[in-house]
Amino acid sequence: NRGNSDFMKTRLYLPILLFFLMPFTTAYSQMTDFSLIEKMLQNENQSNESSENAINYEEAKSVKPKEEPNFENENYGYTGGKNFVNSPQEKFFDQPLSYFGYDFFVDAPTTFAPAINIPIPPDYVLGPEDNIRILLFGNQNATYALKVTRDGEIFFPKLGPIAVAGLTFQGLKETIQEIVANQLIGTTVSITLGSLRSIDIFILGEAYQPGMYTISALSTLTNAIIKSGGINVTGSLRNIQLKRKGKVISTFDFYDLLLKGDTSNDIRLTHGDVVFIPPISKTVGVLGEVSRPGIYELKNEETLGDLLKIAG
Repeated sequence: NRGNSDFMKTRLYLPILLFFLMPFTTAYSQMTDFSLIEKMLQNENQSNESSENAINYEEAKSVKPKEEPNFENENYGYTGGKNFVNSPQEKFFDQPLSYFGYDFFVDAPTTFAPAINIPIPPDYVLGPEDNIRILLFGNQNATYALKVTRDGEIFFPKLGPIAVAGLTFQGLKETIQEIVANQLIGTTVSITLGSLRSIDIFILGEAYQPGMYTISALSTLTNAIIKSGGINVTGSLRNIQLKRKGKVISTFDFYDLLLKGDTSNDIRLTHGDVVFIPPISKTVGVLGEVSRPGIYELKNEETLGDLLKIAG
């Protein structure tokens, strides 16, 4: 009888005990679920970090490590040799001379930030993949974000397609303002540019890392040279050529930038342009009572007086 009584009490108290334990078991299961979720997230983050590290490693492998440059020439000015027909000419001085201008590229960035969030120059030429933002206000209020198609057109709602490729930014403004004034009476238009297209250009010759580069459409010749890592000592700083469709359209003298701050010939690049850096030509060393002793590249028509001006 006593055993039956204990059994009956157990059956009576067991549901009550389970009722009180249910919140704790639920909380424990939730905690277990949360720990599992947290563990899954940690694993996912670790996998993402490892994949990012792998991508960064692949990018690092593709970038040519920049070696410590040496622009000095200890034997500059020495000509001839024991086995030459002409007797050797001794050096004028024992102090080594450095090639002028090439150290400008020593701290050049390994990555190139595109030119964004800067005012668009009026002479910027539009092309496919450029984004145009148009704001109408007055009798009609609307905002449009239009992309230039491969055919060089934008589709203006209610006005139809408009050919814009090849127009300058200033020409685009005048064209759309004229169309809106004639067809949308009492409406004023404001025009700006959104994200700009990227272009592919070639940097060849005596560049530090020649090849094809993708840059912003606002980039200039000097931007492209800096992105490629600069110019080797064997390359010319005085005769950098910009070729377009097989023809040299401009030559850039880097001395004008370094010595005068002149960027008038620093032309904006377009898709398919070739920046060619020919070998260095005539060089002259100068040492003594000058501000900048070194080895300078001279053009054929330049004289000793020009050399002294360049050397300060």
